Amino acid sequence: MAKQLILVFLLCAGIANVSSIGRVLDGLQKLAKFITKAGDEDTFDVPPVTENKNGSLQPVTVRYGLALIQIEKFKPNNEAYTDAVFHMWERQSWSDSRLRWNPKDFNGASVARPSQYSVWRPDLVIQEAFEFSRGSVQAVVYSSGHLLHIPPIKMKLRCYRQDNDDYNCPFTALSWVWDGFHVALDNYENKQEIDLSDFIELPGITVVGTAAELQTTYYPCCLEPFPSMQFNITLRETSDQISNEISPNGLK
Repeated sequence: MAKQLILVFLLCAGIANVSSIGRVLDGLQKLAKFITKAGDEDTFDVPPVTENKNGSLQPVTVRYGLALIQIEKFKPNNEAYTDAVFHMWERQSWSDSRLRWNPKDFNGASVARPSQYSVWRPDLVIQEAFEFSRGSVQAVVYSSGHLLHIPPIKMKLRCYRQDNDDYNCPFTALSWVWDGFHVALDNYENKQEIDLSDFIELPGITVVGTAAELQTTYYPCCLEPFPSMQFNITLRETSDQISNEISPNGLK
């Protein structure tokens, strides 16, 4: 009898678990349809600007930052500059009121990961990059309308030799199309530097310092502000080398 009761209990628990999973999946499917519908008729071609009390436009603020992961093809020389290839993670966050929802309406689903074509994304570019690629990864959307997008990027930059033989690698991130009345910029998590937490330092190269500074430019032709993020990475050549010598105990 005891074994039968245990079997009935496990069976009921399994049915409940399957039912719970079904509700979650149903909620996620409904949520995906909601997000897709919100982007109908090219809605997401337009930034999620809002309106002030006085009726003027309130731009969407994109918080932007970078995390340096690895450096390759950096070869110091006796010339005024050299080139380097950087592997990084972009960190972008912003809010879009068109994507707010009540989790209760979607069986508790409070997070979505829509396809790259289902939501508006900042059209930020690196102005000085000779070569640039951005990984196609999903953004994370929260029920509050907050979005987080962290794609990997790879770019080739020019680095200029300084008097002390360090190399400055300056570059600029900005919106390719939108002015500051539509898309504003701010430092991601208030960091005024590039994150080096996950940086893989290679022998022969060290990062002396980094910077991330906001700048706004005005042109004689226009009243609109044009915000940008000014970055710099300072590199230094070191004498560190990987030793291939074998010690008497057989260890490198």
